[in-house]
Parts: sequence; structure tokens; C-alpha cells
Amino acid sequence: MTASVLTSLMLWIGGGVAMAESSFEARDVVTRGAIELGGVVGYGQGTTAIGAGPSANRSAVFVLPRVGMVLTDPLGTSWWQGNVEVLVQPIFARIIKPFAAEAAGGSLVLKYNFLSFGRWMPFWDVSAGMIWTNLAPRIPEQSTQFEFVLQTGPGVHYFVTDRIAWTMGIRLHHVSNANLGERNTGINAVLPYVGISVFLPDVFSPAEMDVLNAEVPGILAQDRPEVWHEKGPDGQPSDAPRTAFYVQTWNPVFALLARHPRLVEPGMQLLGSDKLYMHQFKINAKAAFDGAVWQWHQDYGTWYEDDRMPAPHAMNIALFLAEANEFNGPLMLIPKSHTRGRLQAGHDVTTTSYPLWTLDRATITRLVADGGIVAPKGKPGAMLLFHGNLVHASGSNLTPWSRWIVYLSLNRCDNAIRRFKRPTWIANHDFTPIAMAADDCLLRYRKSAAE
Repeated sequence: MTASVLTSLMLWIGGGVAMAESSFEARDVVTRGAIELGGVVGYGQGTTAIGAGPSANRSAVFVLPRVGMVLTDPLGTSWWQGNVEVLVQPIFARIIKPFAAEAAGGSLVLKYNFLSFGRWMPFWDVSAGMIWTNLAPRIPEQSTQFEFVLQTGPGVHYFVTDRIAWTMGIRLHHVSNANLGERNTGINAVLPYVGISVFLPDVFSPAEMDVLNAEVPGILAQDRPEVWHEKGPDGQPSDAPRTAFYVQTWNPVFALLARHPRLVEPGMQLLGSDKLYMHQFKINAKAAFDGAVWQWHQDYGTWYEDDRMPAPHAMNIALFLAEANEFNGPLMLIPKSHTRGRLQAGHDVTTTSYPLWTLDRATITRLVADGGIVAPKGKPGAMLLFHGNLVHASGSNLTPWSRWIVYLSLNRCDNAIRRFKRPTWIANHDFTPIAMAADDCLLRYRKSAAE
């Protein structure tokens, strides 16, 4: 595998898939932080309903690309429940009447999305901007070539997949120079338009994260060997959970997550194989107030020493189940440390309840001097991918906020471990290639559970 590490949060930008049944709604896709990319084309016809008479003889074809981001969580509780989005919209127009001319510029759009109508998402937007046009000063309404543009009107998106939506709408389109020129009677037009938008939410939507997080307290509360606890003051396991292993084999929701294409496909791409197996699957709890440290280590160091994994053709896919912030023991990563290969490590069986092959202070000091330290943070649904040789750690959690992260440690099937001293629920002995689930499997599970 090419030596690389991704230490930034990733948005999944793969296309959606058409679905035979309505297992998703617009509210599952158009969530806070979602990106909209799209464009519309329209025909503006002058009107005298507002403004000066000559405007009736003005018409133009418009091309309006757009890029935006949803800024808020849902507002309100009734049919009008929705969220606020802001977009940047370039404006290109070919004027047809009263004679051929051009216009170009841009506007800032504020848009309210109504989220209570399934795959249909009505909206209302308002925009303001500026254009240049060579229509003026050849017309009586305007004497300047730089004009202000105001637009407003309703529209609707219809989601044909869980990412792609058809768009249609109508706007009142107003152009004027705000009395900065000799003439300013304004040009008004009605502008119907159609187009398409692609919405790029977080890796997992809030609805999908709700499905996952509803399971976590019950998982961490189970009394079974796969659920590891923090070490208490007396050296015995405390009530605070540390890690839940092998959850994909005993929880139906996380069984789906372990096969989810948004997690597995990036691993296939980076590891250069479509045959991967789950070497390890775990939820690290970093419990509120009681979450203990994870010492500085390389995961491949443990995979090699304990499991005799032949080569570092394995990696971690981390999905944030709860928010990770600067206070609740976020991961700390040393950039470029994965390029040093497997480093000399010692077996620490006393610091925490979990034995780990760890790096000494001199090694960490040298690595940090070269690469520094970064601490990825993010809200539920963010994803992090990193190489098995990347040196990382985390501090204790003294806050009232647990920091749950689920890890998929993916390994190539042709790189399977050679030693089996650890139980299969820590280092998997089953090398069957992962068979991916449907992209909407979590939403389908939610729907079936509600029926």
C-alpha cells in the first residue's frame, strides 16, 4: 500500500443509489453541515406587474450554478419544520430581448428547506448580488453596466436517490442600480427554472447515527468477556467501560455497520484489494469522568507482536459515535510517524486494564519534534482513516462527555495473521472476506424496527 495517512475528517461523496422503497426522507440527507452542489437553467420574462412598462419586452436565458451548506439543525415542530442553508450562486445570462446582450455576476442565497414531506423538499429562497451587463445603457430603464440583483421565490427538490434531487422553482428577479446612475426604473422578471442538485451529507446522517447510538449504552452495559472495563483504584476492573470488542457478531446494528460500504470501500481503495477481513472491531468508550489513557503506540506493533500479522497492509477506519472535542480525551496523532515503519516497543501490562505494545518517551519526543501532534475532532458521523503504523494516543477524560468511537481494523485476506494466542474476539481468526451491505441498511433497519 502507498504510505499515506488521512488525518482530517472525511465527507463521503460517493453517489447515492436508487431505492425501491422510501427508506429515506429528505430530512435524512439535508442535515446540518451537508453540502449542496448543483445548478439550474431558467427563462426570465420581463413583467410590468412591478416596475416600469418597458420591462415587459425584456427576456433572457439564465444559467445558475450553486454551492451551499446547511447551517442549522431542524427548526420548528410542525409542517413548517426545516433548516437554513446558505449558498453562493454565480449568474450567467444571455439576453434575447430587446436585443442580444450578456450578463454575468453572482449572488448570496439564503434558503429555508421544509423537511416534513418525505422525498419532496419545498423551499423558499432570497438572494442578493451584483451583475455586469452590456444591456445598459442601451435601454431606458438603466444607465449603468454594474447592477444590483434581488431575487426571491419558492421551489422544490425531489430526491430520486439518497443524494440526488431534481430541482424546480420560480423567482421574482429584480435588477437596478440603486439610483447610482442617471436612470433607474428597474427591470423586473419572472424566472421559472429547473435543474439538479447533489447533496453531500456527513459520512453518516443524524438519523443513521441515532440508530447506532441507541445501541451503545446497552452494549457497554453488558456483562460478557468482550466488554473490557477500566482498571479501578484497587487494580480490579471498575464499572467504567473501556472497550467493547467483536460487537459486529452480537449486535445486529453494528453487524450492518461492519459491512457498510461507506467504511469498507475506502479501505479497499487504500489497501489495494477488494478482499478484506475484519481483523478487529471495537467500540472505545472513553467514559465520562473515568475514561483512562491509551498510551503512545502503533496498532501494527501489537498486530505484529501478538498476532504475527506479516505486513502493515492493514488500517483503521474510525467513526465518531459521540462528539470528540479538545476536552474529552481526543485522539492524538503524530503526522509522518507511519513512514518510520514498525518501531521498537515494550509490552505494557500495568498502566491500564488492556495490555499494549507501547513506545518509550525518547521515541515519542523524537517523532513529535519531527512531525508535531494533531488531535482530530468532530461531531457524530465524522470519519477518520489512518495507517496501522501511525503513532497515536489519547489522554484521560475528565469531562461529563463520553467520547465513543467505533473502529474497524481492516486487513487484506492475503495478509492474515499467523499466530492465534489472542481470542478471536480481539484478533479475528476468521478471514472470510467482508460482503458489503446495502448503503441504506441502517435506515432500512430503522424502518423495519418501527413496523
